[in-house]
Amino acid sequence: MKSIDYKFLCIIFLLLAAVREDFKSYKIPNYLIVTGITASFVLHMAEHGFLSILFWVPGIFLPFLLLFPLFVIRVVGAGDIKLFCVIGGFYGAEFAIRTILSSFLAAAVFSIIYIIRKKQIQKRFLVLKNYILKLYLAKNMREKEPHWYHYYDRNTDKGEGIIHFSVSILTGFVAVDILAVYFPGIYYFSTFL
Repeated sequence: MKSIDYKFLCIIFLLLAAVREDFKSYKIPNYLIVTGITASFVLHMAEHGFLSILFWVPGIFLPFLLLFPLFVIRVVGAGDIKLFCVIGGFYGAEFAIRTILSSFLAAAVFSIIYIIRKKQIQKRFLVLKNYILKLYLAKNMREKEPHWYHYYDRNTDKGEGIIHFSVSILTGFVAVDILAVYFPGIYYFSTFL
């Protein structure tokens, strides 16, 4: 049996704290992010020296670049993106991308369970249909209302239909780490999926 990596423990503790804060306030505090990014930088420098910055920087910035468009339309929150940046800081850009994909898959499963339990299937499809219609109609409008492109509005939706994405990030991270450590053949094969 393989030993648990200290980077894994650092991220698990950060993600558990982020989940707790997300449930409390629907936000992930910046002190957790700063702690994670600082710890990842220090660990890389201590382990591999100055050249490790070439591994660390893409791990931090690629998740931000990939997910920023989703932040603009309010699909994911800033704290969620920053959590992916922390994961990328510890494990690199490729691992962060795998975690992003796994997290979105976990979020899809959690969302389906949520809408079935809350009996909101019709309502969620109606919201999606209206959003797509709004996007289609907006392309012909000269004057657009502010934030017309947001899928979710905290004031209008009042917390309805929200899943705490930090739980999906935690689930996705653990799934990718388990695949990488215990099933490396599947982990590398999943690159092509």
